[in-house]
Amino acid sequence: MQLILTFSQTDGPVTLSLASSWMLQGLLYHALSSDPGYSDFLHNQGYTDSGRRFKLFGFSELQTTGRYCVNHADRTITYFSDITLEVRSIQPYFIGLLFSHFSSHPTVRLGDNTVTVRARLGDDHIFTDRIRVRTLSPAAAYRTEENGYTTYFSPEEERFYRAVEAGARRKWRSYYGNDDGFSVIVEPAEDCRFVCRKTKFKSTFITAWHGEFILAGNAQTLDFLYQTGIGSKNSEGFGLVSTI
Repeated sequence: MQLILTFSQTDGPVTLSLASSWMLQGLLYHALSSDPGYSDFLHNQGYTDSGRRFKLFGFSELQTTGRYCVNHADRTITYFSDITLEVRSIQPYFIGLLFSHFSSHPTVRLGDNTVTVRARLGDDHIFTDRIRVRTLSPAAAYRTEENGYTTYFSPEEERFYRAVEAGARRKWRSYYGNDDGFSVIVEPAEDCRFVCRKTKFKSTFITAWHGEFILAGNAQTLDFLYQTGIGSKNSEGFGLVSTI
């Protein structure tokens, strides 16, 4: 299930940090606080498998069809027209709670900006066993070494795809409790040029990639990944994809 949020400026252009995913995640968690028990569960526990915790939602980078300007010196971006954010989850209650909040709170703070927000629901699903997708937020895959260091993988490496598949299986098990029905193979799309996106979430530096992928498996698994994202750190704003 999907929620599309459209932010409109009220006091002129909207200037935000280029690393804004932490701010967007905070906006979503604040909106969930109308149900404190559910918000606390999702924020502090989530769905678990083998010690891994999953929130089973994801969101895009901010999108605009209008004019914008990037200031590389201070790592900010200024938008001169409406901005949209897409949020997805396998949990209809999660999307419904967000929709209810933003429908009744049409003015929000986005960084240091006051903006109006319009909320719209979507209910797109995957019904085929093979799809080509494009990232709406960059996809990350990594391994944590014994010394605690994080090694991020590139889509040019086979281990990127095996990490994405293994992570998808763990997410599936955290929600359904077993492997029944799970089936996916992830591959790079033909002739795709991947773009590296080095960014920061709070104090953590993350290397992720924009590009196109082929997902093949059964429709239920592909729909699950469409709703929750591919790769790691989905609830931090990574790995949401759109179909091509």
